[in-house]
Amino acid sequence: MVEIKRANAPIECLSEAEIQLVDEVYQEHGGMDQWQLREWCHLNCGEWTPMHGGRNTISVEEIAKNVGKSDAETQQIVEEAEESNLLGSVFSMKRPAHV
Repeated sequence: MVEIKRANAPIECLSEAEIQLVDEVYQEHGGMDQWQLREWCHLNCGEWTPMHGGRNTISVEEIAKNVGKSDAETQQIVEEAEESNLLGSVFSMKRPAHV
């Protein structure tokens, strides 16, 4: 399930291209229920693999390769994702209050 937690979520951090992409995805898939969306993903997303229960993490590398990125592009995407995750974890750490 995906939801926006705030009724008036700010979109100023998104580029016009990102907003257009969200609109396009919603136009194509917004009317699907969770099971229709699941079935569509299983049929159309090469990074998905069948399992006998539970969940399995799909790596950024698998996604990049399955959308046709070259090895060099995939490596760059993986490095950028790792950097972004590191920065996100560093800047989200709570610092002790000054006394």
